[in-house]
Amino acid sequence: MRRHAWEDWAAFTARTSSDLPVMLTWYQNREIFGDGTIDSPRTLLPQFLTGPQDSLGEGNPPISFNVYDKTYRAHVRAQGYQWRDTLKALVGRQPVVSDFPESAVAIKTVWWPVRHDGLTAFPVWDDTPTRSTDWGNGIGLLVDEGYFGNLTLAQKAELKSHEKHGNEWGTFQRVVAIDPSRDSVPRGETASVPFFDTSDLSLQMDTNRTANVVPLAKFLHVKLNDAATVEKLNEGLAGQMAQRFWGRAITEDDYLALVAVHVTTREAPDWVWVTLWWHDQPDAAPYGNDRPPAVLFPFDQFRMEVAQSGDVPVASDGGPNITFNPYLEGGFALGVQSNCIGCHQRAVWTASGFGEVYPVHRGSISPNDPFFAGKLQTHLLWSLVFRPRPHTGEPPPKLTECDDGFLCEP
Repeated sequence: MRRHAWEDWAAFTARTSSDLPVMLTWYQNREIFGDGTIDSPRTLLPQFLTGPQDSLGEGNPPISFNVYDKTYRAHVRAQGYQWRDTLKALVGRQPVVSDFPESAVAIKTVWWPVRHDGLTAFPVWDDTPTRSTDWGNGIGLLVDEGYFGNLTLAQKAELKSHEKHGNEWGTFQRVVAIDPSRDSVPRGETASVPFFDTSDLSLQMDTNRTANVVPLAKFLHVKLNDAATVEKLNEGLAGQMAQRFWGRAITEDDYLALVAVHVTTREAPDWVWVTLWWHDQPDAAPYGNDRPPAVLFPFDQFRMEVAQSGDVPVASDGGPNITFNPYLEGGFALGVQSNCIGCHQRAVWTASGFGEVYPVHRGSISPNDPFFAGKLQTHLLWSLVFRPRPHTGEPPPKLTECDDGFLCEP
């Protein structure tokens, strides 16, 4: 499984003639869902998603955007899944959406803002939770479900009070200092950078953290050069962080660094789930010792985990293999013990709209579980829950194949 996951990563990060990794030339949400007009000319203009301001503790990645290959796009649009109306109409009529072809791929990318005029603190996940592993988003629902057994009212209230105290990226015990001014840094060089004080559960306090200095060149990074994108980032959580730690807004002179990736490929019945995150010690066991030479710099700076099932292989504690991304699921209750499918199996449409993400359980839910009754399962894809658009009344356009392999519209 790990060998295959690395092979996928090498293929998706291979450089194109434009020097972009293959995956960043694929389709974004706006090119698939709703009218789905394909950008022309095709340029890297990411449709970034950023958590809203004051959403710290809600598990949002600072900045993210999704990409999908042409097979994924063709299937969605052939079935009409780009429209919410299609999916709503299927609720109660069939248990699951039409199966995707084996070559379909969906990828979620996570980015970190980096200032151009100084050092930027970036939290590094060292597999050491700061908070209780039970706390975080969804803990209230787990308590109400009886997941923790019989509790007194006081015990229930105590657990529920930690709804925003998960192990998301703001709680990580170690940070590095990203330096955009140099391509290399002497080993052992450290600096002091401001970041969250992890002794404060609410993360309202800051402190100066001693950090190893790493060059921005160790990340895949892009320079911000679009005013509309910068404005959108400043309106969200990323802009709030910049004001807090940089003392200013994000500008077009600053950068974004790729720090985490979720890869989902339809190569197995429940898809193949590969999750990767940047680390300044990517080769430390047990993560980097099996990475093949085909994974090139800077994509060899990532640690990786993989799952093909919600139940097997079995982890050392007897439960399903732990496969989570610290920059995406760390804020969940039980998030640092979770498995990708534990979350994605809850991707459903109901008669009243979106399904609920929480609570996330480790391990598979039985197909006969009452949770699925009367719901439309979206084949483990949250993108089919949150990305389709309200119908405009226009019929889906006919698709043709372009010379470059992309799907085009007349």
